[in-house]
Order: sequence, then C-alpha cells, then structure tokens
Amino acid sequence: MSQSTNLVYIPAALSMSLYNDGDTIFFIKNDGGSPITVTADSVEICNQGLDHNVDIIVTNAEARACGPYPVERFNDGTGHITLNFSAITSVTIASAYLNK
Repeated sequence: MSQSTNLVYIPAALSMSLYNDGDTIFFIKNDGGSPITVTADSVEICNQGLDHNVDIIVTNAEARACGPYPVERFNDGTGHITLNFSAITSVTIASAYLNK
C-alpha cells in the first residue's frame, strides 16, 4: 500500500533553519527567471579538516528534491539544518518525512 503526501510549500528566506531528523527530504521550487543555488551548511569538519557544504542548483522553472541529510554532519545543537538561498524571488520550499 502506498501513501500520498500533499506538500505544503512556504516562501523561502535567504537563510532557513529547518528541522532535520535524517529522514527528511526538502523540495525546492524555483518559479523565478534565473537559476539559484541552495547550500546545505555542514557543521561537522571531516577528518581532513574541511567543511563540505552541499550546493544544489535549482534552475528557473524547476522543482528539485534534496536530502536526506545526516544529522551528525548537518544539524546544529537544536536538531536543525541551515539552508542558504542565493535568491528567494518566487522560490518556495516544502519538506516531507521519508517513512522507511
């Protein structure tokens, strides 16, 4: 049996702190006229001493799913991930739990 999820999109902000349980998928819609970059901010330094953020390119008139993001690498102390947007005009975001 499959389940259907109706996503609720909200306007994006330049920087968003969103709940992340490691099983969350984020959906980004760019209805603007130019591509944007969404950066998932990594808070954990790797064993080589580098901070590996993840950049997601969302072209104009495109919807893109991203994640899930491991909590130990991306969450802050309050259980949130930070997503930074290069532009927010006509950009919306939704999230859904990945039920395993």
